[in-house]
Amino acid sequence: MTTAAVGAAFGQRERNPPPHRVTSILHAPGGETYAYEYPSLSSKRAEPRGIYRENETVEVVCQLRDGEPVSNPGDGRPNYAVSAWDQLANGSWLPDIYTSLGHKRGPKPPPGIELCQDQTSAPAPVP
Repeated sequence: MTTAAVGAAFGQRERNPPPHRVTSILHAPGGETYAYEYPSLSSKRAEPRGIYRENETVEVVCQLRDGEPVSNPGDGRPNYAVSAWDQLANGSWLPDIYTSLGHKRGPKPPPGIELCQDQTSAPAPVP
């Protein structure tokens, strides 16, 4: 029996679990939300995939906890601004307020998601 098979047989977990988590688009206004190049509503929409629809799944690789706050109370969304942004596997950013992930407030992301190492913010406008 191989070492991996022995580890699996005794319930050992992988040492390096996949660094992403699948979540769904939820409570998006009009049933869709945009992905952005940076964690800011004022940045350009992501290309080639800039729109995600209600109940569609996305792969989150990390989360920025102190991005631009997004507030859109009602229809199942929180009644407070959410400053968490999720970086997707394709490099684009989604406002976390429109996902099914928990932990909308506080310094820590939900279990299974790491903080983004390079806390990328939108670039300053060029004069």
